[in-house]
Amino acid sequence: MDDVCPAPARIKYDAPRPIVIVLGMHRSGTSLTSNMLAALGIDMADRSFPSPFNPRGHWERPRINDLHDMILLGFGRGWEQVTHPLPLPDQWWKKPRVRQLRSHIIEYLIPKLQTSPLIGIKDPRLSRLLPLWREIFAALSLAPIFVFCVRDAIQVSRSLMVRDAMPKIFGLHRWLVYNADIALALENDPVCVLPYEEWFSDPQSTVQRLINSLPTAPASSSQARNVIDASLRHDDPHIAITPALCQNFYDAICRATTTGKLDDNAKSIARMITDHEAIIGPMLTEMQILRVSVGEQNGAIGNLEALVHSQRQQLKELSISAVT
Repeated sequence: MDDVCPAPARIKYDAPRPIVIVLGMHRSGTSLTSNMLAALGIDMADRSFPSPFNPRGHWERPRINDLHDMILLGFGRGWEQVTHPLPLPDQWWKKPRVRQLRSHIIEYLIPKLQTSPLIGIKDPRLSRLLPLWREIFAALSLAPIFVFCVRDAIQVSRSLMVRDAMPKIFGLHRWLVYNADIALALENDPVCVLPYEEWFSDPQSTVQRLINSLPTAPASSSQARNVIDASLRHDDPHIAITPALCQNFYDAICRATTTGKLDDNAKSIARMITDHEAIIGPMLTEMQILRVSVGEQNGAIGNLEALVHSQRQQLKELSISAVT
């Protein structure tokens, strides 16, 4: 039961085969990047999956998303839960249930790998689950090409407020956690960092940096110029200044745009964030318990009010009937 992963012998390569892995917090340009990679000829999605908040599509693989959600929900870390940003348990990827789900991810990937010369995976949830994917890379002899999408924290929180009605402080908190998880999980791997803002301020250099990260140059990038649409950018320059911790972390991550690796400063900030998460974890857990308890109490009160209203109506009807 401890290891139900399909044997990697089902698929072999003479050398590790590249796979593009797009990382980044929600609302940080991961969809735009995945769309761009698809325009460059990479198999990034089953289809584009447009939505009101991503008119050009999410460019994801729903099966992978669903399996990621199952993992997070299994640890009480669903997106809708206040405990979502809490650290996952120690050695979580070795839990039997996670290993079962890992086997399903591998079963999904094998036919994709057999039919496409180069595939990619984009899902913001993957940013928190990279230790599991390290095992998947090893099982399938894959060499990950990491693309790290990052965006100003205050703009991410603004976007989450619009999309999910998420309070600003919650969005900033999740921004810190996601980017810290990425920075630490990347270890010393080369990474192509793509600041969201540079897609619009310097699109040519940004596209070229992405192309340079790929194992081979695309046969044609003629479709790439149609991916970037400035009208879909909704940053608000008039909202509050980004908190210093977020800004310092953002700047540290962005330095890797020229070096291709996250420096010690970025990793130091990431460790500080994860240490802080371990401290506040119990408080957030209690908050979630209290929220559920209050919700249940409100539901019970609502049911009682409805019952009282119904009884009053019946008494009123009986009174009228008795008079007549």
